Amino acid sequence: MSESDETVVISLGNKGMQDIYFTDVHVNSDEPPKETAFQVVEGGSGFVISDNFQDEDEFEGHFQPIKRTVLRAGTDSVPYDDEDIIYGLSVSSGERIEKVKVTYEYFGLRFLKEISVE
Repeated sequence: MSESDETVVISLGNKGMQDIYFTDVHVNSDEPPKETAFQVVEGGSGFVISDNFQDEDEFEGHFQPIKRTVLRAGTDSVPYDDEDIIYGLSVSSGERIEKVKVTYEYFGLRFLKEISVE
């Protein structure tokens, strides 16, 4: 989380048998965030806390839009080695982020996951 508490990166994984497709992200009381993106990096590189999701010069991965991100089955939120691909959900809001709500599809069914940010 940034010092202002307005930007957060959440590491996500998928231990399931099917890919996960993301559909939407909201913060706090269902407000749309100012900006969202997924950081896709190798485990040895790690994530960056930044509210500029277009500037990939800051780290060794890349940002991609939420709706174009597929969280592959068999991935983990913590890398086992430096070559594992990890996914970080970057969310930036104009206010302090207390919770992030992620809507996604798994096996064709839609789910909502609420993540508290402390």
